[in-house]
Amino acid sequence: MRYAILMILLTLSSVSCGPPPVASPSALPPQPVRFESKASKGDGSRMFVYSWPAEVAAEPNLASFLLRERTRLLAEQEAEWDAALRDAPAGCVSCQMRELRKEWSVLGDVPAFLSLAADIYQYTGGAHGMSHRQSLVWDRAAGEPREAIDLFVSPAVLQDAIGPALCAALDAERGTRRGMPASRTNREWPNQCPALDEASVLVASSQGKTFDRIAIYFGPYVAGPYAEGAYELVFPVDAAITSAVKPAFRTAFAAPR
Repeated sequence: MRYAILMILLTLSSVSCGPPPVASPSALPPQPVRFESKASKGDGSRMFVYSWPAEVAAEPNLASFLLRERTRLLAEQEAEWDAALRDAPAGCVSCQMRELRKEWSVLGDVPAFLSLAADIYQYTGGAHGMSHRQSLVWDRAAGEPREAIDLFVSPAVLQDAIGPALCAALDAERGTRRGMPASRTNREWPNQCPALDEASVLVASSQGKTFDRIAIYFGPYVAGPYAEGAYELVFPVDAAITSAVKPAFRTAFAAPR
């Protein structure tokens, strides 16, 4: 009898003192992804960076879409760099340098959509590289990507809704950067008010329920000289902006409270 009790106690002890269970990979929270590829040959080198946040990893179809883009962009850079190494004039080091960075971040995570912006920098030789911002809105119901501008009736309709405020905000920012008021008599570059087909339109949310802000991004050279950099102007969603949204998507927009 005493032997049987001892064996039971030893069995219970071995069970309670064993290592804790290990979570399966599927139980782990989504993680951000950052991929780098670089190489050098002689005087030439290339750098490639592509990343996305954990919110993308939580959407498998979106992650697969971006992975395909990453694979394509890397292959294009490798091929173009090989051609540059082969064809570059003797002594032209910058002709043999390539860099591409595309890094996604979340602007708004609302029930029906995940809105992202990619900050892009590309150098393909010459005096300097170029930067840009790209919109991607993942439509969860459709399981497909859209550009933010596709949520609106048309660029022209959105331009009508925000045009005066956009031009005024752009001129105010130009005046700050240039140290003098922007010219309203000469509306040619770099004093013009660019149309939205020259911009990236982005949608964002501050409360995770609806999109309550939009941003208009003009890259370098679009609204001013390269030295002025890019212009990004943010506006709260109002009735005029909501009226420019396609009816099917209007419930995803609301004015901030």
